[in-house]
Amino acid sequence: MNLYEITFQLNESEKIVIKFGEQAVMMNCCHEVPIFFVGESERLQIDCDSIRSCTQHLQSLLMKALNNELQLHKSVQNNIGYLYTQYKFYWYDSSILETMGFVFEDNKGKKRWVGKGYLLFAHDVAVWIYNDSKEDIVLEFTPWYTGNNFDEEGETDFTQYDAFLKEYKSLFTRIIPRDVAQQWLDQANQILQQIADNVERLAKEEVSE
Repeated sequence: MNLYEITFQLNESEKIVIKFGEQAVMMNCCHEVPIFFVGESERLQIDCDSIRSCTQHLQSLLMKALNNELQLHKSVQNNIGYLYTQYKFYWYDSSILETMGFVFEDNKGKKRWVGKGYLLFAHDVAVWIYNDSKEDIVLEFTPWYTGNNFDEEGETDFTQYDAFLKEYKSLFTRIIPRDVAQQWLDQANQILQQIADNVERLAKEEVSE
């Protein structure tokens, strides 16, 4: 593992990079890290969260994808990014979304839109991971809405929202070969083990002081 970053190589020219900001042997579970997608002509920040949280999420979705457990729900096929825009706008009231055809599932006692189960990262763009009909593992990159939300008091300005939907289109997709996905999973496991080792070491140091 690189002392300051780890690279999840997708192909010869594209990769996902987690920047540690300090040596990996020093990072703790709550260390916040930026994550980037880097290609030949682009560098997109796709997340910024605690290292353990984002790695556990990556680990979980990779395991499901490798087991072909991320087949898209029929309600989100072919337009998950577009639907995510609507979800973000009306997120506070699932009843409105349900009248629009959104499907929700129980998630630890709370209602969750089924589409969020495929969301891997979101920052400059949203990154989705799922299995297609051929059981390939797909990464889809879409723009995501960060503007105002619907106002239940009836004072909503729809200008930005309507303009975003009018111009909406998915950015691009990539297939993750299964051997690459397995390598990514191994790397995620390695990060989580390093974090666990660091936490244990720091706890022992505190006790000995």
